[in-house]
Amino acid sequence: MSKEVKNSILSIKGGVNAGAILVGNMPSNRGLKIKILSDWNPKNGGAPPVPFILLDGGNGNRRAIYAKFKDMKFNNAEHFLREVRKLDPKISFPINANIMQLDNSSYVAIDESSRPTDQKAHKDFPSQQWIEDLIIQLGGAVDPSKLLREIESRFFKAQGMTPPPDCMDRILAMVQKKGR
Repeated sequence: MSKEVKNSILSIKGGVNAGAILVGNMPSNRGLKIKILSDWNPKNGGAPPVPFILLDGGNGNRRAIYAKFKDMKFNNAEHFLREVRKLDPKISFPINANIMQLDNSSYVAIDESSRPTDQKAHKDFPSQQWIEDLIIQLGGAVDPSKLLREIESRFFKAQGMTPPPDCMDRILAMVQKKGR
Protein backbone atom coordinates (compact mmCIF):
# COMPACT_ATOMS: atom_id res chain seq x y z
CA MET A 1 0.00 0.00 0.00
CA SER A 2 1.28 3.46 -0.82
CA LYS A 3 2.32 6.03 1.75
CA GLU A 4 -0.38 8.62 2.45
CA VAL A 5 0.18 12.05 0.90
CA LYS A 6 -0.65 15.22 2.79
CA ASN A 7 -4.36 16.15 2.53
CA SER A 8 -5.30 12.86 0.89
CA ILE A 9 -8.97 11.94 0.78
CA LEU A 10 -8.21 9.41 3.48
CA SER A 11 -7.93 12.38 5.86
CA ILE A 12 -11.39 13.75 4.95
CA LYS A 13 -13.79 12.83 7.74
CA GLY A 14 -16.80 11.09 6.25
CA GLY A 15 -15.37 10.69 2.75
CA VAL A 16 -16.52 12.40 -0.44
CA ASN A 17 -19.83 12.79 -2.25
CA ALA A 18 -20.77 11.52 -5.67
CA GLY A 19 -19.52 14.08 -8.16
CA ALA A 20 -16.28 14.77 -6.31
CA ILE A 21 -13.19 15.12 -8.47
CA LEU A 22 -10.06 13.47 -7.13
CA VAL A 23 -6.51 14.25 -8.27
CA GLY A 24 -3.37 12.13 -8.08
CA ASN A 25 -0.41 13.62 -6.28
CA MET A 26 2.41 11.09 -6.64
CA PRO A 27 5.05 11.07 -9.40
CA SER A 28 3.29 8.20 -11.17
CA ASN A 29 -0.26 9.61 -11.05
CA ARG A 30 0.28 13.37 -10.68
CA GLY A 31 -2.62 15.27 -12.17
CA LEU A 32 -4.64 12.13 -12.92
CA LYS A 33 -8.28 13.16 -12.34
CA ILE A 34 -11.29 11.00 -11.69
CA LYS A 35 -14.90 11.87 -11.00
CA ILE A 36 -16.46 9.63 -8.35
CA LEU A 37 -20.00 8.56 -9.30
CA SER A 38 -21.09 7.37 -5.84
CA ASP A 39 -20.38 8.51 -2.30
CA TRP A 40 -17.12 7.04 -1.01
CA ASN A 41 -15.85 6.90 2.55
CA PRO A 42 -12.45 5.20 2.41
CA LYS A 43 -12.05 5.03 6.24
CA ASN A 44 -8.90 2.85 6.22
CA GLY A 45 -7.62 3.70 2.78
CA GLY A 46 -7.60 1.59 -0.30
CA ALA A 47 -8.84 1.89 -3.82
CA PRO A 48 -12.35 3.20 -4.55
CA PRO A 49 -14.92 0.39 -4.76
CA VAL A 50 -17.28 2.84 -6.48
CA PRO A 51 -17.73 3.73 -10.16
CA PHE A 52 -15.81 6.67 -11.59
CA ILE A 53 -14.90 8.39 -14.84
CA LEU A 54 -11.29 9.12 -15.69
CA LEU A 55 -11.26 12.80 -16.65
CA ASP A 56 -7.56 13.37 -17.27
CA GLY A 57 -4.49 11.14 -17.55
CA GLY A 58 -2.48 13.78 -15.72
CA ASN A 59 1.15 14.74 -16.15
CA GLY A 60 2.84 12.06 -14.07
CA ASN A 61 5.27 9.35 -15.15
CA ARG A 62 2.48 7.18 -16.56
CA ARG A 63 0.42 9.88 -18.23
CA ALA A 64 0.65 8.26 -21.67
CA ILE A 65 -0.95 5.08 -20.37
CA TYR A 66 -3.64 6.80 -18.30
CA ALA A 67 -4.49 9.20 -21.15
CA LYS A 68 -5.66 6.23 -23.24
CA PHE A 69 -8.56 5.82 -20.80
CA LYS A 70 -9.72 9.45 -20.78
CA ASP A 71 -13.50 9.86 -20.45
CA MET A 72 -13.98 6.14 -19.81
CA LYS A 73 -16.21 4.90 -17.00
CA PHE A 74 -14.92 2.19 -14.68
CA ASN A 75 -16.90 0.09 -12.21
CA ASN A 76 -14.21 0.53 -9.55
CA ALA A 77 -10.45 0.93 -9.18
CA GLU A 78 -9.77 -2.78 -9.69
CA HIS A 79 -11.51 -2.57 -13.07
CA PHE A 80 -9.25 0.37 -13.99
CA LEU A 81 -6.15 -1.44 -12.70
CA ARG A 82 -6.94 -4.53 -14.83
CA GLU A 83 -7.15 -2.32 -17.92
CA VAL A 84 -3.93 -0.36 -17.31
CA ARG A 85 -2.03 -3.55 -16.48
CA LYS A 86 -2.77 -4.76 -19.99
CA LEU A 87 -0.47 -1.93 -21.10
CA ASP A 88 2.00 -2.07 -18.18
CA PRO A 89 1.80 -5.04 -15.79
CA LYS A 90 4.05 -3.28 -13.25
CA ILE A 91 1.46 -0.60 -12.36
CA SER A 92 -0.04 -0.94 -8.89
CA PHE A 93 -2.51 1.25 -7.00
CA PRO A 94 -2.77 4.23 -9.37
CA ILE A 95 -6.00 5.32 -7.68
CA ASN A 96 -6.01 5.04 -3.92
CA ALA A 97 -7.35 7.00 -0.93
CA ASN A 98 -3.80 7.45 0.36
CA ILE A 99 -2.49 9.11 -2.81
CA MET A 100 -5.48 11.03 -4.16
CA GLN A 101 -6.60 14.49 -3.09
CA LEU A 102 -9.92 16.25 -3.43
CA ASP A 103 -9.84 18.81 -6.22
CA ASN A 104 -10.72 21.94 -4.23
CA SER A 105 -12.70 23.32 -7.14
CA SER A 106 -15.01 20.31 -7.26
CA TYR A 107 -17.08 19.10 -4.35
CA VAL A 108 -17.10 19.11 -0.58
CA ALA A 109 -16.68 16.31 1.90
CA ILE A 110 -19.58 14.42 3.40
CA ASP A 111 -20.41 15.30 7.00
CA GLU A 112 -21.69 11.96 8.28
CA SER A 113 -22.91 13.48 11.56
CA SER A 114 -25.50 15.59 9.75
CA ARG A 115 -26.24 13.25 6.88
CA PRO A 116 -29.75 11.78 6.91
CA THR A 117 -29.98 8.01 6.95
CA ASP A 118 -32.43 8.02 4.05
CA GLN A 119 -29.83 9.26 1.53
CA LYS A 120 -28.63 5.74 0.74
CA ALA A 121 -32.18 4.45 0.43
CA HIS A 122 -33.17 7.12 -2.09
CA LYS A 123 -30.24 7.04 -4.51
CA ASP A 124 -32.61 7.95 -7.36
CA PHE A 125 -33.37 11.35 -5.84
CA PRO A 126 -31.30 13.74 -3.70
CA SER A 127 -32.37 14.09 -0.08
CA GLN A 128 -33.42 17.43 1.32
CA GLN A 129 -30.21 17.47 3.40
CA TRP A 130 -28.11 16.88 0.27
CA ILE A 131 -29.88 19.80 -1.46
CA GLU A 132 -29.42 22.05 1.58
CA ASP A 133 -25.71 21.18 1.69
CA LEU A 134 -25.43 22.05 -2.00
CA ILE A 135 -27.12 25.42 -1.42
CA ILE A 136 -24.57 26.17 1.29
CA GLN A 137 -21.73 25.18 -1.06
CA LEU A 138 -23.12 27.54 -3.67
CA GLY A 139 -23.04 30.43 -1.22
CA GLY A 140 -26.50 30.45 0.34
CA ALA A 141 -29.32 32.11 -1.55
CA VAL A 142 -29.19 30.61 -5.04
CA ASP A 143 -31.19 31.33 -8.17
CA PRO A 144 -33.56 28.33 -8.65
CA SER A 145 -32.46 27.77 -12.25
CA LYS A 146 -28.79 27.62 -11.18
CA LEU A 147 -29.68 25.25 -8.34
CA LEU A 148 -31.55 22.95 -10.72
CA ARG A 149 -28.60 22.91 -13.15
CA GLU A 150 -26.18 22.09 -10.33
CA ILE A 151 -28.40 19.27 -9.00
CA GLU A 152 -28.78 17.83 -12.48
CA SER A 153 -25.01 17.93 -13.00
CA ARG A 154 -23.77 16.94 -9.54
CA PHE A 155 -26.39 14.36 -8.63
CA PHE A 156 -28.06 12.91 -11.71
CA LYS A 157 -25.36 13.18 -14.40
CA ALA A 158 -22.65 12.22 -11.90
CA GLN A 159 -24.45 8.91 -11.43
CA GLY A 160 -25.23 8.48 -15.12
CA MET A 161 -28.93 9.10 -14.48
CA THR A 162 -31.61 11.15 -16.16
CA PRO A 163 -33.78 13.19 -13.77
CA PRO A 164 -37.32 11.80 -13.41
CA PRO A 165 -40.04 13.88 -15.13
CA ASP A 166 -41.32 15.47 -11.89
CA CYS A 167 -37.83 15.94 -10.43
CA MET A 168 -37.47 19.67 -10.81
CA ASP A 169 -40.97 20.32 -9.41
CA ARG A 170 -40.15 18.17 -6.38
CA ILE A 171 -36.85 19.96 -5.81
CA LEU A 172 -38.40 23.42 -6.11
CA ALA A 173 -41.16 22.38 -3.69
CA MET A 174 -38.54 21.21 -1.17
CA VAL A 175 -36.53 24.42 -1.48
CA GLN A 176 -39.59 26.71 -1.27
CA LYS A 177 -40.88 24.79 1.74
CA LYS A 178 -37.56 25.41 3.49
CA GLY A 179 -37.67 29.10 2.52
CA ARG A 180 -34.38 29.10 0.58
